[in-house]
Amino acid sequence: MLTALGVDSAAVCGHSYGGWLALTRAPHAPARVRQLALEHPSWDDAEGRRGARRSPKSRDRLTAGRAFTG
Repeated sequence: MLTALGVDSAAVCGHSYGGWLALTRAPHAPARVRQLALEHPSWDDAEGRRGARRSPKSRDRLTAGRAFTG
């Protein structure tokens, strides 16, 4: 969508399931995400429990490429 709109990078904000989606997709295109804001993100943890807490696997994938700053 960014390419179709002619936008090089954007600030991304995700709420609830959108927070999970933003957190898991942002590391795949770090140059396209200027900022990442998560508001009450939810996802399944390794044991399949849903909750609003940071998954270590997602956190490690997010910080492995580049740090997202505000």
